[in-house]
Amino acid sequence: MFLNGGGDWFANEIGVKLSVVIAGFIGALVAGLIDRGPVWERLTSVLVGFACSIYFTPFAVPLVVKFLGEGEANNIQNGAAFFVGMAGLVVARSVLDVVRDFFSKFQK
Repeated sequence: MFLNGGGDWFANEIGVKLSVVIAGFIGALVAGLIDRGPVWERLTSVLVGFACSIYFTPFAVPLVVKFLGEGEANNIQNGAAFFVGMAGLVVARSVLDVVRDFFSKFQK
């Protein structure tokens, strides 16, 4: 789905189209910028959002097509990557909360 059969060297080498990687990173970056909290939590959120965008965009594309209809494949993939990157912030925040709660039990 993400491989471009043509001459996209990045997709051929990495397995993901460069435009999807950029869209996912920008989505994660936007989420990190609007997040409130320490810098290390923001950076973690951006990295997790970025990773989520790369790995979960293939699953998000069919949902986008189902709800928004058909469109140009590149636009759908890039838009889905952007929103999955932003949603990765929620995942990162949830994971951090679970880890914090787990370790706070040992500090008492």
